[in-house]
Parts: sequence; C-alpha cells; structure tokens
Amino acid sequence: MQDLHIVDGDSAAACLRHAIVTGQMSGEVFALNDWLSVGPLGSAAERNAFLSTLYLPPPSAAGEFDDLEPGEDAFARWVALKARFQIPGRAILWISGNASDHVLLRMACHMLKATRAMLWQVSVPAFEGWFESVAAHPPEALARFAPSARPLSSATAAALAREFIAIAAHPEPVRHLDGDGTLRYRPIDLHDALLLTCCPYQWTPANYVAGNAMSRCERRNGLSDHFFAARLRALIKSGQVESHMPLSDAAWDWRINVRRVGGTDLPKVNQRLRNRYATDSDDGRA
Repeated sequence: MQDLHIVDGDSAAACLRHAIVTGQMSGEVFALNDWLSVGPLGSAAERNAFLSTLYLPPPSAAGEFDDLEPGEDAFARWVALKARFQIPGRAILWISGNASDHVLLRMACHMLKATRAMLWQVSVPAFEGWFESVAAHPPEALARFAPSARPLSSATAAALAREFIAIAAHPEPVRHLDGDGTLRYRPIDLHDALLLTCCPYQWTPANYVAGNAMSRCERRNGLSDHFFAARLRALIKSGQVESHMPLSDAAWDWRINVRRVGGTDLPKVNQRLRNRYATDSDDGRA
C-alpha cells in the first residue's frame, strides 16, 4: 500500500497532489475537507446540524476515495479511512501550528486507533515564519518537508486520542490555540465584534467584509468565509447589520451588499451637500 498523506482542507490536498504528480514526493492524498476548530465533534448528527448553519454540506463516503461527494454523514470520511486501514499502511498526518490541525492530529489518533494504520506526523512550519497553515506553502516546499515525517509511538498516539475525547466534551463551538499549545474554548459570537469593525456604515459587498475579517484573524486561528457568512447572517437577524436584499434560508449569496446599522446614508448626505452648495451659490449671485 502507498503512503497516505492526510490533511484537513482541499487546498492543502491540491498542493500535495501537485508535488506527487510532478515527482517531488510519493503516495496518495486524502482530504477531510472539514474545519475542526469549530463545531461539535462528539457525534455526526450534531456536526451535521452545525455545518448546515455554515451552508456547508457534510462530506459523505460516496464517490472516489480521495474526492468524496457531499452527503449526510459528517464523519463519513473517517469511516472511509478506517476501511482503508484494515490492512497495514502509513497514515502521514500533515500538521501545522493552527487550531484546526491541532484537533486533526488528536482526532486521527482517536478515530484510527482500532485500525492497522501506522501513524506518522509531518510538523509543518509557519509560512514565512508567520502564518500557520499547510496550504500556505507551495508544493515544492511541502515536498521538502515530507522527509521530516516521524512516527508516533503507541503511547503518544494513545495520549493524543484521550486528548481528543476531552476536546469533544467541551460544549463551546469555537476552539482557539494559544502560543503555548493550549486549546481555549470560546462562544460562537467570539468574532462578531471583529465583523462589525470590518463592516462600514455604507453599502459594501459582503465578501469584502468577510475577507477583511479573515485577514485580521490571529495567525493560529484563521476561520473560513463560510463561518463569517454565518455570523454576518446572525448580525443581520439581530439588527446590527443590514442586507440590501432578503436572505435565503438555503444558501448564502456573496453578491449581497451589507452595511452596519447606525450610520448615515452617504449618497443622501452628498445630495444634501450639493443642494446646500447650489442654494449658497444662488444666494451669492443674487
């Protein structure tokens, strides 16, 4: 069996596949396509319900092994991994210093503990010494990191699996990683103040607001545009942000414009200023 490189997101998976296709490294790639720093982890049903609030269909086990289609089971990819490792093989976990990968390492140790997977880890350094993400690195850099893979001992894997059980038991939906490796548990509205700061009082494309907030996230605790779309919806429903069009319950439309409630409509202000200027000019001519 070929080595299986396991990552959380599809962008990181694409970089690793490119490195393999171009002969820079060997093996296969498997992407969980999840965002493990947010949402319940105790059961598939709870996670499915949470993902639906982010407009994310949970991944299912249908389709090709490394390109699973959306379906009904948030943990279906783990089921596929367990089936894969009914025979011995190396499962190489690509782990950066962000909160999602912190959980991935521990979740993999828990989910694969009853299989014949031999767990290895590649510790991915921060991109340019700052941003913590596997996907931030180009394929050639990931190929250079591949030989640094190290096996996880049985004792280490068992300890990490126990840590995952403790992580999943926390009810708070947002997990933040401190610089010392401590995971903190936060409420779902943790980033609402940041979103409001990034949302002007004038009509602005929602994708600009979300992108601005994403760029200001702490380097270990980045979040997806889906997360910020869900929080924008919550702020719209609470009356703190306006949308220029009705929102669909089924999907998020990034073409909408939003603005923070409480400001002044600049076009109207500008028109009043133009009217005042015209009046003053008329008085001057008189």
